Amino acid sequence: MFPFRFIMKFLFVYQCVLLLCAIRSGSTFEEMSLPKIHFLIQPIWVNKTYDESTNVSNYHMRFRGPSDTMEELGLISLVEVEKGDQLSLFESNVQLPLHDYMLISLKSASTSDTFKMSIDGNAKSGSKVQFPGQFCEFDMMGDISEQETAYLALENGYCDSIPEEDLDIFVYFEVNFRKDNQSYLYKGKEEEDNFNFTKYVVTIDEIDVVWLYINNKNTQEDGIQWDTPFISTLVMKYSPIATEQDIITVYGWKKQVM
Repeated sequence: MFPFRFIMKFLFVYQCVLLLCAIRSGSTFEEMSLPKIHFLIQPIWVNKTYDESTNVSNYHMRFRGPSDTMEELGLISLVEVEKGDQLSLFESNVQLPLHDYMLISLKSASTSDTFKMSIDGNAKSGSKVQFPGQFCEFDMMGDISEQETAYLALENGYCDSIPEEDLDIFVYFEVNFRKDNQSYLYKGKEEEDNFNFTKYVVTIDEIDVVWLYINNKNTQEDGIQWDTPFISTLVMKYSPIATEQDIITVYGWKKQVM
């Protein structure tokens, strides 16, 4: 017997296909060939030692990623410690005063991968070697016409939230819209002041499937341009009692839909 989750996912995808077929009526669509998406920049471990005498947290971190991986905000030094044929190993040491926060953003221009992680200068030590969400993969589908563009991302395992661990994993599309030298970043369902996203983009998120629809007709009529979307994940840990494994509680990935 098929599990209930599989049946519901199949029914939702089937509904999306029917919706795409309905949208296609009267339009000439070109199906886009889209590769599977998985994230190449990965944290391997993070060690944090809090020094009570100085009130400073010392972070020692190791990552794996493409050889051109860099810290795009210029806040930390990232050192390549081992070069591989496709992926290299990088390490970084960071000192953070008590109550300070820092956002680390690693990016590869060659693969469009980005990994972001927030670190905290709170008064505790610990290590983290497991990062739920890092093995998320997405099977991608797409269609384009003069009237509309549609993207469909099917989560292929390892993207589920873990309620018993107070862990939420959010999956969404990011699209950058541009008009009159101004940029407006759409991240799922957020609204921007003085920009009506609902006129140009719709997102459906249900049972391991995220669907993005962009109204080409409206964007063209209003002089709106948009960049190729990214698929993004955000992982957040909500825990009333901090443990050694909770030294990193907010992190995420994104990659452009090629």
